[in-house]
Amino acid sequence: MLAQPIEVSFEEEATLPSVALEDLAVLEESTIETLAGVDTESITDLESDPENEDITPTVVSDLAESDEISSEEAALLSILSWWYEGDSREFVSEAELSQRYKQADYGFDQST
Repeated sequence: MLAQPIEVSFEEEATLPSVALEDLAVLEESTIETLAGVDTESITDLESDPENEDITPTVVSDLAESDEISSEEAALLSILSWWYEGDSREFVSEAELSQRYKQADYGFDQST
């Protein structure tokens, strides 16, 4: 735990049309069906444990390992799982800060 939480304020640059995966045009229909088959129908179903060192949600890792989704789809779903609505975020532990750093680094690598 940190002595005091760290609050980061930011200006939201974009919003999602919906948290329902079927409403996101960036996902293939087959991917949406595969995810529905494992009870994953919204972005909130993709959330991973912030204390877990892996930045990819377990359901995404499992589907990628079994070749049910491509590595590109796994990357996109991982990034979607980190979606945060709001204008500030508070970090209360070093683990949360480390996780956010890994996410930012991974997202940057995927965008280049």
